[in-house]
Amino acid sequence: MSSHPADEDLLGLIDDELAVTRTAEVRDHLDGCPSCLARHSALTEASSEAWALWRQIGLRSDSAR
Repeated sequence: MSSHPADEDLLGLIDDELAVTRTAEVRDHLDGCPSCLARHSALTEASSEAWALWRQIGLRSDSAR
């Protein structure tokens, strides 16, 4: 990979939505690029927090019925 992966690729990796070859390219890049690895970690944390909030909202709306 000649350039840094876009956030969309990092999010696709997190959500397991990338093609097999693109997944390998992005993972290989992360192995050698601390700044992209840090971006990936931050996006992973943000994604986890968003899912946790979504579950809380979902539980609250279900319990209000």
